[in-house]
Amino acid sequence: MTLPNAAVNRATGGWAIHNQKEDPRMPNPIQPRTIQIDSSSHCQLACRNCPTASRAIRPLVGAGHLQFANFQTLIERNPWLAEMELANWGEMFLNPRLVDMLQFAAERKISLHGDDGANLNFATEKTLEALVKYRLRSLTCALDGATPETYSQYRVRGNLERVIGHIESINRYRRAYSSGLPALTWQFVLFGHNQHEVELARARAARLGMRFVVKLAWDGAFSPIRDAEAARLAARTRFVSRDEFRAATGINYKRSICYQLWSNPSINWDGRMLGCCHNYWGEFGGNAFTGDLLELVNGGRMRYARDMLMGCVPARDDIPCSACDLYRELRETGRWITDEELVPQLREPGILLSVVVKSGRTDLTHADIFVVSGSRLDPIQAVRPPVGERFTLGESFSVCCTLPRPGEYTICAIPRRIDPTFRAPNPRLPVVTRCFTAPARPVSQEETITID
Repeated sequence: MTLPNAAVNRATGGWAIHNQKEDPRMPNPIQPRTIQIDSSSHCQLACRNCPTASRAIRPLVGAGHLQFANFQTLIERNPWLAEMELANWGEMFLNPRLVDMLQFAAERKISLHGDDGANLNFATEKTLEALVKYRLRSLTCALDGATPETYSQYRVRGNLERVIGHIESINRYRRAYSSGLPALTWQFVLFGHNQHEVELARARAARLGMRFVVKLAWDGAFSPIRDAEAARLAARTRFVSRDEFRAATGINYKRSICYQLWSNPSINWDGRMLGCCHNYWGEFGGNAFTGDLLELVNGGRMRYARDMLMGCVPARDDIPCSACDLYRELRETGRWITDEELVPQLREPGILLSVVVKSGRTDLTHADIFVVSGSRLDPIQAVRPPVGERFTLGESFSVCCTLPRPGEYTICAIPRRIDPTFRAPNPRLPVVTRCFTAPARPVSQEETITID
């Protein structure tokens, strides 16, 4: 069966393939395939209004690094885990055993990522190489400016050019290993003091092989947007503040954080269950390093919290959600979390596929990549291929897509010769294909297709 055309997948920054029907029933108890665990609660920056910088997180979260032995224990005792997020309140690169964690997870076929964000101001060459060597799935870099002066207004003590240097080092290793992983994202928090640099930052991200995303600031009082319409155009977004988003949609900009109690529960660096990445005032009890992780996820307080978020039970003082602004808004508006919005969160994780194109031909400039299920290309699609993701030879690191399940797939590459002056015709060249098998683990992998 041939898969439908590629569709944008914001979670991976690539394109996803969707062709399966999901069971709408909610599992009870739940067994999430992914968790979030903070590899370090330390951070060397002093970002404006950040609870880590103000030490607001210290009473509950504390200060420390995830110990390598505990990381090993967590994985070995929970073989059902498929992926782990390593970032939350602190800077993941400050953990001195990060390289060992990357290697151990790769050996156990666990996909790691840092999508909750890293400032990337400190990283050794060994660590930067390990990100590529051990196939970190993806990494989001917090870069709220295109010039050092603008960047440092929010990322206090940060050095933009040092961060760019680290990204360039990752790119050197991606070329050396012929890899597109980790998939890199430039995250730009929109403020009044940086709105004039959005397009410059977007262009710089493109040159570095990074996806570019705009995020709305969580405190509108600090550096509010100066020209809303100009910011809207530059950021290519409908809303320029979280208040504006709430007024137009009736829901909180960060509503999806509540899904974590079902889909990817958050664990502190010392093993305590926090439930979600927003919580720094109360724990749910138990420890993931010494207790049973599934029992913690399905413990009494976690189950009660999930019922609270769905409006099924009243608030309770011993449940951390009771003190959360997100829960208070759910209660005030009556817009509770629903089964329908949770179903997509509880699907089996797709397999992130990174496709690298190689070619020794000097006459080719691009290749359009698409993926179909099965071991061969449908003859009709060979004649009328779907729109694919464009790989620029000599510039792109890879193109990414999400496969819905393990099995046989065929990578299809359409070679292109594009004359930048548009004076020469662009002849259609035959499709090049390569069949491969996507295993169940890990949930991210890389394949190469060669055009001779």
